[in-house]
Amino acid sequence: MQERIRQQFNDAPDWRVRFLESSAPEPKRLKRSVDIMVLPSELLLARPEPFQALELPLVAYGPASQLSACFLAGCSDYLRTDFAMDELFHRVAALAPAPVLVWRGCVVTIEPRTIRLGRAELPLRYAEYCILRTLLRNCGEVVARAALYRSFAVRSLGRSRAVDMHVANVRRKLDRLVEHPPMSAARSPLETVRGIGYRLISCE
Repeated sequence: MQERIRQQFNDAPDWRVRFLESSAPEPKRLKRSVDIMVLPSELLLARPEPFQALELPLVAYGPASQLSACFLAGCSDYLRTDFAMDELFHRVAALAPAPVLVWRGCVVTIEPRTIRLGRAELPLRYAEYCILRTLLRNCGEVVARAALYRSFAVRSLGRSRAVDMHVANVRRKLDRLVEHPPMSAARSPLETVRGIGYRLISCE
């Protein structure tokens, strides 16, 4: 199970997920980089206190009969045992914390339908939101086109130009946002890395 899940998440670098199968980690030993935990229902129900102490989103999976008990024990989401990898992927995506980027003194906040920079805001499509969230969480690093595509789609990228189209839209919206004072002299922080993907630059 754990290996199958890890393979599914290989191209989602914006998520830091920890998978458990046997025991709860001590809070002091948990790496701060972990965002979400995925664990079997019996592990959560056997001893929920250590997991509650971690104060992290928990995705539990198991039989339908344990759904209510797991939510009462503090899980954030629950999947029945026969769930598909794609279902887990998108449920974890929904729990992933939205990043905040401080860029040249202004705070960039992204939400499922809106991007805000200072007092200016623009609407975002779902794919644009997923791409920008991924880039923000990997600010300064190159993110492959396939990884960006996987952030909003479940099919193979193939020869699709969908990522380039959505990135172009995101770039235009960022350019429009930086036109507002005091950002008039700033350029778009979204950079193309030919043959690989994209990255956000000029992050503080």
